[in-house]
Amino acid sequence: MIPIPQSLIKKSNYTMKILTLFCLTFVSVLVLSGCNPKQQTTDANTDPDQMQNGEMKDGEHSTYYPDGKLKYKVEYKDGKANGRVRQYYTDGKLYMEAVFKDGRRNGKCTYFFKNGSAYSVSNYVNGNKEGIESKYWENGKLLSVNTYKKDKVQPGLKEYKQDGTLIDNEVKLLIKEVDHTSLEGKYYLYVSLSNPKIVANFFSRTASEEIRQKLKMTGNSGIVEFNLAPRQFLFKHLIIDAEYKTPRGNTMRLQREYNLAVN
Repeated sequence: MIPIPQSLIKKSNYTMKILTLFCLTFVSVLVLSGCNPKQQTTDANTDPDQMQNGEMKDGEHSTYYPDGKLKYKVEYKDGKANGRVRQYYTDGKLYMEAVFKDGRRNGKCTYFFKNGSAYSVSNYVNGNKEGIESKYWENGKLLSVNTYKKDKVQPGLKEYKQDGTLIDNEVKLLIKEVDHTSLEGKYYLYVSLSNPKIVANFFSRTASEEIRQKLKMTGNSGIVEFNLAPRQFLFKHLIIDAEYKTPRGNTMRLQREYNLAVN
């Protein structure tokens, strides 16, 4: 039998010790991670607004930012958000609180400043904004009141300064008729705002239609176009809209009914 050198025996023993220590450390990490409640309740930063067919078990679950800080607390039922949903800033303060039903916002929804006061309070029905939305300055004073119907903003926005003073809206919706029937057989309405610096989108529909059409633009004006033969009579009861963002971040919707009668 050939004797094994002592140097090789020592190296072999050292290697075995290193391998044993590595295995023990690896197993310890697996055990600890399995006992960590964050790991058990983390699901890749799931957004409850987008998770319509999830696999979450019934009950409250938490999801986290990549650095491990809390992002959402969501009550689930049948794999969808059902009940109370809370979203947090990266520093742990509450950012949003809402009520969900079958994966959609359904009820009161509140967003918060970092000081804990409400920034906006609105109501949802089956995922769509419905009714009054109120926004606030950070000092708690009312900033704006707007109305929504099936997630569409309605006319009548009111905005306030931080001292509570109502801000007057002096912007008007202008409509100009242009007759080109003798030249090209067309009749036009040019729709614009009294303040040409405001970038707006324009829409039109007849009183009998529910769906409005976005108007083509020329410069800062929207165009409504009609084909019209000579001596043809044209009557339209139109509803014209303009929408634009105010300096305070709200959507202003101006609306005007217009009777077009061409002989």
